[in-house]
Amino acid sequence: MPNSFFFVRNHSATPLIDVKNWRLSIEGNGVSNPFTMNYDDLLKMPSTTVIRYVECAGNGRSFYDTLLKRPAQGTQWHLGAYGIAEWTGVRLSDILNRAGIKSTAVDVMPVGLDSTAVERPVPVAKAMEDDIIVAYFMNGDIIPPDHGFPARVLVPGWVGVNSVKWVGKITVSETPIRTEKNTTTYVLIGPDYTPPASPALGR
Repeated sequence: MPNSFFFVRNHSATPLIDVKNWRLSIEGNGVSNPFTMNYDDLLKMPSTTVIRYVECAGNGRSFYDTLLKRPAQGTQWHLGAYGIAEWTGVRLSDILNRAGIKSTAVDVMPVGLDSTAVERPVPVAKAMEDDIIVAYFMNGDIIPPDHGFPARVLVPGWVGVNSVKWVGKITVSETPIRTEKNTTTYVLIGPDYTPPASPALGR
């Protein structure tokens, strides 16, 4: 799908990031060699290209109202909140290995540089899969600002919020990470679903 037609879903206004000042820090008690890289450092690492889709959790949300008469909160998407693109970047596993990810690490959480600092963790096993990348090209071009310039994390097969845009930090933890976006939002809730007990928020 051409970049100009790819759906846009942001939690805040699109940040305009000066690539010369952009930094990506890898930190947390789950790595033994935390470090920070700039854009040139990222481009110098071995790259990979994958074709994958990204889908917003709200894709089709409008049908809760039109079909079930139970409107759901959020953008009332029909079926346009997904897109397929060719993504080029660095495997997240290569970055984590460079940081000395520990065998005791449990969760990996990218954090965005937008005003709401979007964050949502994934288990280490997911983060280390070959097609999880820190992407800087989209369909052969530099990623547009609305899609995460200068770099975003691509997490295929998981809800779109995990593909964090404008990534500026990746936290690796030896304990499960609980945030608003994996405890109270972007989770199954409601009168017909009783979520499992979870530890208190914090990292």
